[in-house]
Amino acid sequence: MVSNKMNVKAVLRDYSKEFRTRDLPQERTIKTCFEKWRRTGSVADDRESRKTATKSIDNEETRALVDEFFTAEPNASVRVAAQRLNISKTSLFRIMKELELSAYKIQYLQDFNPDHEERRFEFAQSMIEKLHQKEINPHKIWFSDESWFTLEGGLNKQNYRFCGKVKPDGFLTRNLHPKKILVWCAFSAEKIKKNHCN
Repeated sequence: MVSNKMNVKAVLRDYSKEFRTRDLPQERTIKTCFEKWRRTGSVADDRESRKTATKSIDNEETRALVDEFFTAEPNASVRVAAQRLNISKTSLFRIMKELELSAYKIQYLQDFNPDHEERRFEFAQSMIEKLHQKEINPHKIWFSDESWFTLEGGLNKQNYRFCGKVKPDGFLTRNLHPKKILVWCAFSAEKIKKNHCN
């Protein structure tokens, strides 16, 4: 290929003269073999070079590269990290385990005042007493909940991971007045009611 100035047809002509045959390999085969020779220095099967690469991928330099990547981009997924670092996902998982990097979920906590726990306990005790004294009909108790869905696309905690050696204490910000819709649902022992509004 080099002597024929990358001309595949010229290579096929030389091949036909050298081996005195008309049973010629396909042009694609010639190009593939040449690319493999240029990449590895051999036209032998690539499996051996892949084995060598897999064995040598887990070294100090690669570990430092992975550590540096997740320090700069802690919320990047393993798939994205593997693509950018040009490392297989299996090798990356192994290196992350050695570096003690874990994927943490962002957690939301309700802001309680110091007296909330005591007030909840008092409410629960009074409800139990009223149920025992039959002051309340359990079939008329309704449980309800509501959820706002923002149109700007809120954070899905199940899909968001934060890779690091220590659990993060960070916060996420959002718009003050995002466009959203409220979905409300209530149920009792007898029926379910639901509604939504803007």
